[in-house]
Amino acid sequence: YLSAEWSYIRNVEVIGNVVWSDQYTGQSVTGFNIGPNVADITNLRIEGNTFYNVRTLVTDGYAQSPAFRITGLKINNNIFYNSLFQEGVVNDFESDYNLFYNPGNDIITWNGNWYGDLATFKAQNPTAQQHSVQVDPKLFNPAAFDFRLTATSPAIDRGMTIPELSPDLTGTLRPQDGPDVDTIDQFDIG
Repeated sequence: YLSAEWSYIRNVEVIGNVVWSDQYTGQSVTGFNIGPNVADITNLRIEGNTFYNVRTLVTDGYAQSPAFRITGLKINNNIFYNSLFQEGVVNDFESDYNLFYNPGNDIITWNGNWYGDLATFKAQNPTAQQHSVQVDPKLFNPAAFDFRLTATSPAIDRGMTIPELSPDLTGTLRPQDGPDVDTIDQFDIG
């Protein structure tokens, strides 16, 4: 939990991580929560991460004053696998090039509305998540916590370049060809 509980939070980067839980029960999963309480959060980047079995909540709804808000927020190039992304931020923010996969459950909440599919979300929010997709990312073996992309993953070459993700978690310089949506770069050999 990242909270501006007692002081301001500035220039935080959550980049290139695998955030997972071995607990999953539909919408009720372990959380990754970010929000202000008695101070504001400025320039927060959540990019190039893989969230597995995690409810990710980014909100300023718990703030004790309307003056405490999240500003300068960027949520890009993440995989939300068996995960729900919940947004409750008042100010405009950047969120794109994400991959959502949560079969049979809602994938995103936005401005208090719940969406089970990205197409409906995009139809009602035409400027948000323009390059994001809802598809199985084809990870090697997420049940065994192997979150690498297979050679046929639709996340390959679909992302945006994030300089802080080079090298990736395996030490490989990236991007090898086009930037992937995840924490470990997959590239063609031969």
